[in-house]
Amino acid sequence: MKTTHLVFLLSFVAAAGSAAGQQVVHGTVTERGSGQSIEGAMVVLLRGDGLVARVLSAADGSFTMTVRQPGRYELRIDRIGYSSTLSEAFDLPPGARVVRNLLTEVRPVDGPGRCQLRPERGLATATVWEEVRKALAAATWTTERELYRFAWFRYVRELDAQGATSPG
Repeated sequence: MKTTHLVFLLSFVAAAGSAAGQQVVHGTVTERGSGQSIEGAMVVLLRGDGLVARVLSAADGSFTMTVRQPGRYELRIDRIGYSSTLSEAFDLPPGARVVRNLLTEVRPVDGPGRCQLRPERGLATATVWEEVRKALAAATWTTERELYRFAWFRYVRELDAQGATSPG
């Protein structure tokens, strides 16, 4: 009888120890105002020293991430063509399962009109590059997991000195 209790106790301690080594962040991404679930948003887990994990939200807006180390984290919601949203910082204690339901604004990125060389337009250029970063991060994440198949197309557009398209 004592052996049975000891085996049960040891298996309970082993299970508790493995759960303590891993934390889970789970939640949903929804649009502020309408409450509509947002599919395909890149949810990025950040810690003071940088990116920890990232995942795309599912069709119902849900996401789940497993984190190795407890600590203080933030979540960033990246959507191509929209301004990013940063959550408030939260603590992730050892062995915890934290639920973070995130609301994001629908604020389309206001990119530049026609490309021109103007130093004061550096912010517009940085905005465009931020959108490129989001697209590449999403493409890398999905490619690594073989979730989507896609094809690359290359387009070439030639302009004359006045900016008009060349015939042909």
